[in-house]
Formats: sequence, structure tokens, C-alpha cells
Amino acid sequence: TPENKYVGYPLPSPDGRNVVFWGQHDFAAPGNQELWLAQGADKPSRNLSAAAVDRNLYGTWWLPDSKRLVVSGNDGLGVGLWTLGLDGKAQKLSTGAVMPANGYWVEGDVSRQGAIAFVGHTPESSGELYLMDSVSAAPRKLTTVNGWNASMKLGRMEEVHWKGRSEEHTSELQSH
Repeated sequence: TPENKYVGYPLPSPDGRNVVFWGQHDFAAPGNQELWLAQGADKPSRNLSAAAVDRNLYGTWWLPDSKRLVVSGNDGLGVGLWTLGLDGKAQKLSTGAVMPANGYWVEGDVSRQGAIAFVGHTPESSGELYLMDSVSAAPRKLTTVNGWNASMKLGRMEEVHWKGRSEEHTSELQSH
């Protein structure tokens, strides 16, 4: 395990050979989660996500092959999904205009066939249930539980960027 780091949320692979868990990136900056891989007591744990998905991760689901996971995390001002292999290689999944919703983490799961279900929203709609039949499929909406607000005119969101005092890039969303 990572020394002097918080560890939690263990998740065994479907074949039972590996366990992934969250490790805190930096105790000085709480909430920066990385994904670690434990392959047994005789092998040291290793960080899977640091180089491949340099984001605060907060969702983890194994794909049926036990060689890749679907992970979710912050992506700029939004939320993204990626596949992350045991080799440490990642690929961002295309969700089009649908952004996975995040209260604290993405509500989602992966089926035994590799379908990905998650709650998401678009700029024009509130949270609904979406399904991707595979990692390369487009999400399709399964519910309209928030259809009651379809006729409402929603405010426009705009991304604003600037450099802060320390010359760090900063962003925020503004509603109009």
C-alpha cells in the first residue's frame, strides 16, 4: 500500500486475482484520490492512475475482462469517464453532451457484459439514467423522470478562465 496515505474502497476484480483501491494523492490536499492496484501479498501495490488519468478519481468499476476498469473523476469543470488498464494506459470515453452527474461520486455500474450505466445530465436537461452498451458506444437515455422540467427555460452556463495570483490557471462556471 502507499506509505502514509489514506486507503479505502477496495474492489476485487471479477476473476478474483486483483484488488484496486483508492489511495489519497497527497495528505496536504485532501480529496485527491488515485487508483492503486494490489496483486497479492508478494507484490508491492502500484499506482495505476497517476500518469494515465491525472484527475481526482471517485468512481471505479471493473470491466468483465478483469484487465480494465471504468473510472470517473473531475475533468476541468465537468466530470469524465475513462477506461484504465492494468498496464496503466487510459482512454477517455466519449459521452457526447451527456456529463456524468456527481454529488460526491458518479452513480454508476458496469454489467457482466460490459455495459455502463450512469446518471448524467445535458446542458438542456436534469439528471436521467443513461446506458452505454460498451466502452465505445454512445450513451442513450433510459429514463425521463425529470421530464417535468423540459418546458422550463434553463439559465445559460458559461465557462470563465483566468490566471490567479500565483499564475495558476483557474476556472469556474457562471449562470446567466
